[in-house]
Amino acid sequence: MKKLIATLVTVVLSAGPAGTVHGAEAEPTAPGATPAITDLTLTLEHPESTTTDKREVTLSCDPPGGGHPTPAKACQELSARKGQFTQEAPGRVCTMEYAPVIAEAKGRWKGKATSFKREYDNNCKLHAHTGAIFEF
Repeated sequence: MKKLIATLVTVVLSAGPAGTVHGAEAEPTAPGATPAITDLTLTLEHPESTTTDKREVTLSCDPPGGGHPTPAKACQELSARKGQFTQEAPGRVCTMEYAPVIAEAKGRWKGKATSFKREYDNNCKLHAHTGAIFEF
């Protein structure tokens, strides 16, 4: 029984949180090799808006750049999460307003192809779970 429980715990823990970047774990760069590139296209869309409200920026890391307003902060958060776009949001309180927003990311993280897409109930919940990455 103990072995079964330990196996189940291992399976659950290895599954990872929702919103995990596909292919996020990059191999370390060998000495003298070209560093792995991070180039992402980030999109926010508000499908319930009366106008077409779709915004898109680029984010590059190492060095931070692109059209993102705070690329250094966004890259630091993404790096600290090992390529995951979402984070836990303990203690963050958001209203129950329903104004859906879809966050999407496509591109390369540390040289590996990656994609992320998730719908949040409102901007507060989006920012609570994604931090600076989708603050544009």
